[in-house]
Amino acid sequence: MAAVPAPATELGAVLEALSRRHQFAVQGLENLSPGDAVDGLPTGDLSGQIRQLLQRYNYLVVSAEAHRIEKVVIIGAKPEAPAAESAPAVTLRRDGVHHRVDASLTGPNGRVIDTTLIIDTGASNLVLPSSMIEALGFRAQDLADARSQTASGSVPVKLATLPAVAVGAKLAQDVAVSFVEDSRLGDLRLLGMSFLSRFTVTIDDRNRRLILVDR
Repeated sequence: MAAVPAPATELGAVLEALSRRHQFAVQGLENLSPGDAVDGLPTGDLSGQIRQLLQRYNYLVVSAEAHRIEKVVIIGAKPEAPAAESAPAVTLRRDGVHHRVDASLTGPNGRVIDTTLIIDTGASNLVLPSSMIEALGFRAQDLADARSQTASGSVPVKLATLPAVAVGAKLAQDVAVSFVEDSRLGDLRLLGMSFLSRFTVTIDDRNRRLILVDR
């Protein structure tokens, strides 16, 4: 069993040692501030240790069966409190390990569809079920065939561009979307990086808020 590094070790090294010990993946180590060090070892259960180590960062925890932590994704350092407080906030809903947020999607036919999306920094695009293609007004010539790598393997997808996606007061135009067969996607609809990368993202888990600040 790997030993946890001593105090005052680089934060990234502590996280890597913790991930080896508990067998979960860590993504986004490059988003840690240079020279960020840990003065004392974290205590408590694994979730509590991660929370202590990453208290200055925005991050997501992905859990597998039986609530076992499978992956931690570090998004970046939290913005200064005044900027976050002054920015409009959107209400988050917790669904197990997921964060859900309401969004409005505008299709090429101009129709606006309101839906609920799961925030997923591991998804390159916004991901929707194929059953929404017609409702959003996409035509065959609007779609491109591709394949996408998922946790269960490579799956066929249809790629397109949504004219607009709105989350709260924030609007992004020309947002890449991947459509996946309903039988593969289930009821999951994902808010991926084709939208999130337009903003500095703060997930305020304690107050159930998502804060989006224009970059």
